[in-house]
Amino acid sequence: MVATDERTDLAVKREFAELLKATLAVYGKDSSKAVIRLYWNAVGSFDIGLIRQALSQWITDPEQGRYAPKPADIIRNIQRLTGRPSWVSANEAWAIALPAQDEANTLIWTAEIAQAWRVAEPIFTDGDRVGARMAFIAAYERLVATAQSSGVLPQWTVSEGWDKGAVKGAVEQAVNAGLLPAPDATRYLSPPASLPPPKVDRGKRDGMLAKIQAFAGILLDQKEQRETQERHEREERRALANKELDKRYQDELRRAADHSTTDENQAIRADQ
Repeated sequence: MVATDERTDLAVKREFAELLKATLAVYGKDSSKAVIRLYWNAVGSFDIGLIRQALSQWITDPEQGRYAPKPADIIRNIQRLTGRPSWVSANEAWAIALPAQDEANTLIWTAEIAQAWRVAEPIFTDGDRVGARMAFIAAYERLVATAQSSGVLPQWTVSEGWDKGAVKGAVEQAVNAGLLPAPDATRYLSPPASLPPPKVDRGKRDGMLAKIQAFAGILLDQKEQRETQERHEREERRALANKELDKRYQDELRRAADHSTTDENQAIRADQ
Protein backbone atom coordinates (compact mmCIF):
# COMPACT_ATOMS: atom_id res chain seq x y z
CA MET A 1 0.00 0.00 0.00
CA VAL A 2 2.81 2.42 0.88
CA ALA A 3 4.60 1.63 -2.36
CA THR A 4 1.38 2.33 -4.32
CA ASP A 5 0.91 5.69 -2.58
CA GLU A 6 4.51 6.64 -3.31
CA ARG A 7 4.07 5.79 -6.99
CA THR A 8 0.88 7.84 -7.07
CA ASP A 9 2.59 10.84 -5.46
CA LEU A 10 5.46 10.55 -7.91
CA ALA A 11 3.05 10.44 -10.86
CA VAL A 12 1.23 13.53 -9.57
CA LYS A 13 4.51 15.41 -9.15
CA ARG A 14 5.58 14.48 -12.68
CA GLU A 15 2.25 15.62 -14.11
CA PHE A 16 2.54 18.88 -12.17
CA ALA A 17 6.08 19.42 -13.46
CA GLU A 18 4.95 18.87 -17.05
CA LEU A 19 1.98 21.22 -16.62
CA LEU A 20 4.12 23.96 -15.12
CA LYS A 21 6.88 23.59 -17.71
CA ALA A 22 4.35 23.90 -20.53
CA THR A 23 2.70 26.92 -18.89
CA LEU A 24 5.94 28.78 -18.20
CA ALA A 25 7.20 27.96 -21.71
CA VAL A 26 4.31 29.99 -23.12
CA TYR A 27 5.80 33.04 -21.40
CA GLY A 28 9.42 32.15 -22.00
CA LYS A 29 10.05 31.75 -18.27
CA ASP A 30 12.52 29.57 -16.39
CA SER A 31 11.25 26.08 -15.54
CA SER A 32 14.28 24.67 -13.74
CA LYS A 33 13.92 22.07 -10.99
CA ALA A 34 14.35 24.76 -8.34
CA VAL A 35 11.49 26.81 -9.80
CA ILE A 36 9.22 23.78 -10.12
CA ARG A 37 10.00 22.80 -6.53
CA LEU A 38 9.11 26.30 -5.36
CA TYR A 39 5.73 26.15 -7.12
CA TRP A 40 5.09 22.61 -5.86
CA ASN A 41 5.76 23.58 -2.24
CA ALA A 42 3.19 26.36 -2.58
CA VAL A 43 0.37 24.55 -4.40
CA GLY A 44 1.18 20.84 -4.12
CA SER A 45 -1.40 20.31 -1.37
CA PHE A 46 -4.22 20.94 -3.87
CA ASP A 47 -5.75 18.28 -6.08
CA ILE A 48 -3.87 17.99 -9.38
CA GLY A 49 -7.17 18.32 -11.25
CA LEU A 50 -7.80 21.70 -9.63
CA ILE A 51 -4.25 22.79 -10.42
CA ARG A 52 -4.74 21.79 -14.03
CA GLN A 53 -7.99 23.76 -14.26
CA ALA A 54 -6.44 26.79 -12.56
CA LEU A 55 -3.51 26.91 -15.00
CA SER A 56 -5.81 26.43 -17.98
CA GLN A 57 -8.06 29.21 -16.73
CA TRP A 58 -5.06 31.48 -16.26
CA ILE A 59 -3.53 31.17 -19.73
CA THR A 60 -6.93 31.51 -21.48
CA ASP A 61 -8.04 34.59 -19.55
CA PRO A 62 -7.55 37.79 -21.62
CA GLU A 63 -6.38 39.78 -18.62
CA GLN A 64 -4.58 37.24 -16.44
CA GLY A 65 -3.04 35.43 -19.37
CA ARG A 66 -0.83 38.34 -20.34
CA TYR A 67 1.67 37.42 -17.62
CA ALA A 68 3.15 34.22 -16.22
CA PRO A 69 1.25 32.96 -13.14
CA LYS A 70 2.85 33.12 -9.72
CA PRO A 71 2.02 30.49 -7.07
CA ALA A 72 -0.39 32.92 -5.41
CA ASP A 73 -2.19 33.38 -8.75
CA ILE A 74 -2.72 29.63 -9.05
CA ILE A 75 -4.07 29.47 -5.50
CA ARG A 76 -6.45 32.36 -6.19
CA ASN A 77 -7.84 30.63 -9.26
CA ILE A 78 -8.29 27.42 -7.28
CA GLN A 79 -10.23 29.37 -4.68
CA ARG A 80 -12.51 30.70 -7.38
CA LEU A 81 -13.00 27.24 -8.84
CA THR A 82 -13.95 25.79 -5.46
CA GLY A 83 -16.14 28.73 -4.52
CA ARG A 84 -14.06 29.50 -1.46
CA PRO A 85 -13.32 33.10 -0.50
CA SER A 86 -9.79 34.40 -0.58
CA TRP A 87 -7.99 35.74 2.48
CA VAL A 88 -9.33 39.08 3.68
CA SER A 89 -6.94 41.94 4.34
CA ALA A 90 -5.67 42.69 7.84
CA ASN A 91 -7.89 45.79 8.06
CA GLU A 92 -10.97 43.79 7.04
CA ALA A 93 -10.04 41.10 9.57
CA TRP A 94 -9.73 43.74 12.31
CA ALA A 95 -13.23 45.03 11.52
CA ILE A 96 -14.57 41.46 11.60
CA ALA A 97 -12.91 40.78 14.97
CA LEU A 98 -14.01 43.94 16.78
CA PRO A 99 -17.50 42.65 17.71
CA ALA A 100 -15.75 39.92 19.73
CA GLN A 101 -15.37 42.45 22.56
CA ASP A 102 -19.05 41.76 23.34
CA GLU A 103 -19.86 38.12 24.09
CA ALA A 104 -23.44 38.69 22.93
CA ASN A 105 -22.29 39.04 19.32
CA THR A 106 -22.08 36.21 16.83
CA LEU A 107 -18.92 36.23 14.72
CA ILE A 108 -18.14 34.60 11.41
CA TRP A 109 -14.37 34.44 11.26
CA THR A 110 -11.36 32.26 10.53
CA ALA A 111 -9.00 30.60 12.99
CA GLU A 112 -6.36 33.18 12.01
CA ILE A 113 -8.66 36.10 12.89
CA ALA A 114 -9.59 34.45 16.19
CA GLN A 115 -5.94 33.83 17.11
CA ALA A 116 -4.92 37.38 16.20
CA TRP A 117 -7.79 38.73 18.31
CA ARG A 118 -6.58 36.72 21.31
CA VAL A 119 -3.24 38.50 20.94
CA ALA A 120 -4.85 41.94 20.69
CA GLU A 121 -7.70 41.54 23.21
CA PRO A 122 -5.72 42.21 26.42
CA ILE A 123 -4.27 45.39 24.90
CA PHE A 124 -7.73 46.46 23.72
CA THR A 125 -9.20 45.80 27.18
CA ASP A 126 -6.54 48.06 28.72
CA GLY A 127 -7.88 50.88 26.56
CA ASP A 128 -5.07 51.04 23.98
CA ARG A 129 -7.12 50.66 20.80
CA VAL A 130 -4.29 51.73 18.49
CA GLY A 131 -1.80 49.34 20.08
CA ALA A 132 -4.36 46.53 19.93
CA ARG A 133 -4.95 47.11 16.22
CA MET A 134 -1.22 47.10 15.48
CA ALA A 135 -0.73 43.87 17.45
CA PHE A 136 -3.71 42.27 15.69
CA ILE A 137 -2.51 43.19 12.20
CA ALA A 138 1.03 41.92 12.85
CA ALA A 139 -0.27 38.61 14.24
CA TYR A 140 -2.87 38.16 11.50
CA GLU A 141 -0.47 38.85 8.64
CA ARG A 142 2.05 36.40 10.13
CA LEU A 143 -0.60 33.68 10.51
CA VAL A 144 -1.97 34.20 6.99
CA ALA A 145 1.51 34.14 5.47
CA THR A 146 2.13 30.78 7.17
CA ALA A 147 -1.19 29.41 5.91
CA GLN A 148 -0.62 30.64 2.37
CA SER A 149 2.85 29.15 2.23
CA SER A 150 1.24 25.79 3.04
CA GLY A 151 -1.49 26.25 0.43
CA VAL A 152 -4.18 26.44 3.12
CA LEU A 153 -7.48 28.13 2.26
CA PRO A 154 -9.41 30.24 4.77
CA GLN A 155 -11.96 28.25 6.76
CA TRP A 156 -14.85 30.43 7.91
CA THR A 157 -16.73 29.28 10.98
CA VAL A 158 -19.62 30.60 13.07
CA SER A 159 -18.88 31.52 16.68
CA GLU A 160 -22.26 32.04 18.34
CA GLY A 161 -22.72 34.72 20.97
CA TRP A 162 -25.24 34.45 23.80
CA ASP A 163 -27.71 36.64 21.91
CA LYS A 164 -29.25 33.85 19.85
CA GLY A 165 -31.66 36.24 18.18
CA ALA A 166 -28.79 37.90 16.35
CA VAL A 167 -27.22 34.70 14.99
CA LYS A 168 -29.36 34.47 11.86
CA GLY A 169 -28.68 38.08 10.84
CA ALA A 170 -24.93 37.68 11.29
CA VAL A 171 -24.90 34.46 9.25
CA GLU A 172 -27.02 35.98 6.46
CA GLN A 173 -24.64 38.94 6.27
CA ALA A 174 -21.64 36.59 5.98
CA VAL A 175 -23.34 34.59 3.23
CA ASN A 176 -24.19 37.76 1.29
CA ALA A 177 -20.58 38.92 1.64
CA GLY A 178 -19.38 35.62 0.16
CA LEU A 179 -17.51 34.58 3.30
CA LEU A 180 -19.65 31.67 4.44
CA PRO A 181 -20.77 29.05 1.89
CA ALA A 182 -24.54 28.58 1.85
CA PRO A 183 -24.38 24.88 2.86
CA ASP A 184 -22.44 25.82 6.00
CA ALA A 185 -25.07 28.41 6.87
CA THR A 186 -28.14 26.21 6.39
CA ARG A 187 -28.47 25.00 9.97
CA TYR A 188 -28.33 28.59 11.26
CA LEU A 189 -30.85 29.94 8.76
CA SER A 190 -33.39 27.08 9.01
CA PRO A 191 -34.34 26.42 12.65
CA PRO A 192 -35.58 22.87 13.35
CA ALA A 193 -39.37 22.61 13.13
CA SER A 194 -39.49 20.32 16.15
CA LEU A 195 -38.14 22.94 18.52
CA PRO A 196 -40.72 24.82 20.61
CA PRO A 197 -40.89 28.58 20.26
CA PRO A 198 -38.32 30.30 22.47
CA LYS A 199 -39.51 31.60 25.83
CA VAL A 200 -39.15 35.33 26.19
CA ASP A 201 -38.57 36.94 29.57
CA ARG A 202 -41.20 39.68 29.49
CA GLY A 203 -39.42 41.78 32.11
CA LYS A 204 -36.10 41.62 30.27
CA ARG A 205 -37.80 42.38 26.95
CA ASP A 206 -39.67 45.37 28.41
CA GLY A 207 -36.45 46.61 30.00
CA MET A 208 -34.55 46.40 26.72
CA LEU A 209 -37.43 48.10 24.91
CA ALA A 210 -37.41 50.93 27.46
CA LYS A 211 -33.66 51.38 26.98
CA ILE A 212 -34.06 51.45 23.20
CA GLN A 213 -36.87 53.97 23.42
CA ALA A 214 -34.87 56.13 25.83
CA PHE A 215 -31.87 56.02 23.53
CA ALA A 216 -34.07 56.85 20.56
CA GLY A 217 -35.49 59.77 22.53
CA ILE A 218 -32.01 61.07 23.26
CA LEU A 219 -31.09 60.83 19.59
CA LEU A 220 -34.31 62.64 18.64
CA ASP A 221 -33.67 65.40 21.19
CA GLN A 222 -30.14 65.83 19.89
CA LYS A 223 -31.46 65.99 16.33
CA GLU A 224 -34.07 68.61 17.29
CA GLN A 225 -31.49 70.64 19.21
CA ARG A 226 -29.12 70.53 16.28
CA GLU A 227 -31.86 71.57 13.85
CA THR A 228 -32.95 74.41 16.18
CA GLN A 229 -29.39 75.65 16.48
CA GLU A 230 -28.89 75.49 12.72
CA ARG A 231 -32.17 77.38 12.19
CA HIS A 232 -31.09 80.12 14.64
CA GLU A 233 -27.73 80.39 12.92
CA ARG A 234 -29.43 80.74 9.53
CA GLU A 235 -31.75 83.43 10.90
CA GLU A 236 -28.81 85.32 12.41
CA ARG A 237 -26.91 85.16 9.13
CA ARG A 238 -30.02 86.36 7.28
CA ALA A 239 -30.54 89.22 9.75
CA LEU A 240 -26.89 90.29 9.42
CA ALA A 241 -27.14 90.16 5.64
CA ASN A 242 -30.33 92.26 5.67
CA LYS A 243 -28.72 94.73 8.05
CA GLU A 244 -25.72 95.03 5.77
CA LEU A 245 -27.97 95.54 2.73
CA ASP A 246 -30.00 98.20 4.56
CA LYS A 247 -26.81 100.00 5.58
CA ARG A 248 -25.59 99.98 2.00
CA TYR A 249 -28.99 101.30 0.83
CA GLN A 250 -28.93 104.18 3.35
CA ASP A 251 -25.36 105.03 2.33
CA GLU A 252 -26.47 105.19 -1.31
CA LEU A 253 -29.36 107.46 -0.39
CA ARG A 254 -27.04 109.83 1.50
CA ARG A 255 -24.56 109.91 -1.33
CA ALA A 256 -27.37 110.63 -3.81
CA ALA A 257 -28.71 113.42 -1.59
CA ASP A 258 -25.25 114.96 -1.17
CA HIS A 259 -24.73 114.82 -4.93
CA SER A 260 -28.08 116.50 -5.56
CA THR A 261 -27.31 119.29 -3.08
CA THR A 262 -23.95 119.92 -4.72
CA ASP A 263 -25.56 120.18 -8.15
CA GLU A 264 -28.15 122.70 -6.86
CA ASN A 265 -25.48 124.88 -5.29
CA GLN A 266 -23.48 124.87 -8.48
CA ALA A 267 -26.59 125.88 -10.46
CA ILE A 268 -27.33 128.79 -8.09
CA ARG A 269 -23.78 130.10 -8.39
CA ALA A 270 -23.99 129.86 -12.15
CA ASP A 271 -27.21 131.93 -12.22
CA GLN A 272 -25.59 134.64 -10.11
